[in-house]
Amino acid sequence: MASKTLAQLASSSRALDKAFLSVRKGSGSQSRGPNGVTLAEFARNWPAAKKRLTREIRDGLYCFGGYLGHAISKDGNRDPADLRSYRPISVANIRDRVVQRAVLDAIWIDIRDCVCTPSSFGGVRRYSTRSKRASESTDDDKKCIKTAAKRIRKLYDGGSKWVFETDIINFFPSIDRDRLMGQLLARLRDDSLNEIIENSLDTSITNATTMGERAALWDSLWGVPQGGVLSPAMANFYLFDFDRAIENAGFEMVRYVDDLVILANDQKIAEDAHVISRNLLHGMRLKMHPLGDESKTRIVPPQCYFDFLGLRFAPRSIRPVQKKLKQVYESIQEITDPKNIKKSLATVIQEINWLLQGFAHAYDFCNLTKGDLRGIDKHVGFEVRLWLKRRDLIRQENHVSASAFEHLGVRRIEKFRIDPIVKIPRLKAV
Repeated sequence: MASKTLAQLASSSRALDKAFLSVRKGSGSQSRGPNGVTLAEFARNWPAAKKRLTREIRDGLYCFGGYLGHAISKDGNRDPADLRSYRPISVANIRDRVVQRAVLDAIWIDIRDCVCTPSSFGGVRRYSTRSKRASESTDDDKKCIKTAAKRIRKLYDGGSKWVFETDIINFFPSIDRDRLMGQLLARLRDDSLNEIIENSLDTSITNATTMGERAALWDSLWGVPQGGVLSPAMANFYLFDFDRAIENAGFEMVRYVDDLVILANDQKIAEDAHVISRNLLHGMRLKMHPLGDESKTRIVPPQCYFDFLGLRFAPRSIRPVQKKLKQVYESIQEITDPKNIKKSLATVIQEINWLLQGFAHAYDFCNLTKGDLRGIDKHVGFEVRLWLKRRDLIRQENHVSASAFEHLGVRRIEKFRIDPIVKIPRLKAV
């Protein structure tokens, strides 16, 4: 019996159902692309949409609908007149995201060895998407921030305490798409999905006329769209040769898409890692930030901290950077904002508990201090009291005791699971 083509694999009812569930899990109900159809609206018509997608993909008739451009302000660079202050994010139609997800699942076995290197994390998986056990995977099966942090800590504790850190400038827009497609298509077993893949990587946007001067962010793009479902896997695939060269040179690297650290036993090795990495990337038409203590590229000596993936790595701890803690405070304030005054108390408390649970689980491997936890709980208490006072449910903000908060259902963040990677021993009293 002849094996199925990639198009047949991607267009099967099971593959599209799985892809749709993945897109629905990762998108908000009001998320929409150029055609204006929200996820909620698309979901209501899924049975009919699936039949159409099956036919179009199978027969090679599927037409990708382009992207909606969003200029997102970068952290630490807030000059609205400077285009470098923005990151060009491209948002596809819901139906296009489903197709891209199904395509990625179909081609995964053909490309996984070039995507899942020991050094690469982010946008990749270790397991086969066709495996019956894929849905039962644990955190350790995923190549996520937590597993990246575990690898860094293992290397650091093993003696590699010199750290070379950098990131690639404008990585997604700078990818050589012709080179990428040449390498990718050579790996695929047939050409039945070639046109869909090439069309999905087109970086042009449909709303350029309404973007004003910021539309120029997309004018010079020849890479892949940042925000596309296929893009993270394509980015890792593009860097396969870089990963292999770094590994063959004997360096220990952890790369999360375009951010990377190389851990070394001494300063000379870290300096060599900088030079070799820079030269390799240059050969791929990519650039890293220049070396310097205040830039994004630096060599960090032992006993000094470094920030990577929103985490601060210190000799005896791993913690979220201060910005991440600040975002929790801001999110709590948003839940209790006066503009949301029509919310019920039960809804406010439920949303706060979900927020705290999400934060605690996202950073359950970190060394959150008692001060961090108390600070978050104190801010929750202040914001809930303020919300109650605005609703005239209390006269003074201090009219709710801690036991009353517990009765209302407000949970302390320390009640959620915290299981840090780095075990800090308690000092014995003398």
